[in-house]
Amino acid sequence: MGISCEGCGDTDRSGAPSAYLALGGAVRQNVLLGVETNVWTKSDLGTRLTMTNISGAVYWYPMATTGLFVKGGAGFSALDSGFGGGTSGFGVLGGVGYDVRVARNLSITPVANWFRGGFTGGSANVLQIGVGVTSH
Repeated sequence: MGISCEGCGDTDRSGAPSAYLALGGAVRQNVLLGVETNVWTKSDLGTRLTMTNISGAVYWYPMATTGLFVKGGAGFSALDSGFGGGTSGFGVLGGVGYDVRVARNLSITPVANWFRGGFTGGSANVLQIGVGVTSH
């Protein structure tokens, strides 16, 4: 995760565990609509920092016969500093992935997601690389 804020200067990106969950359905053979949530969290020096993004998302498969897709969305983002408070604001989501069929209705899906939240006085963003399981 990378953070930028008023008065905090440059901060280095920090890696930590993250997860995502998406639910939706097809509106056309190559277009899916859904809701996706992405979470990044890290504990350091007894304090946990967590960023959550919940977005309405559109998945577009440029060639319906392949598993390649790009996605984008917008919604709500929250940043919890672990000090008994947090902040929230507008969030965006972008990503790319590929559904690798392993059964008729099941795929293993490598993905690269990027999500960002804009908050009062700053913003945070996460580049998430992972693998999911997709049920069709």
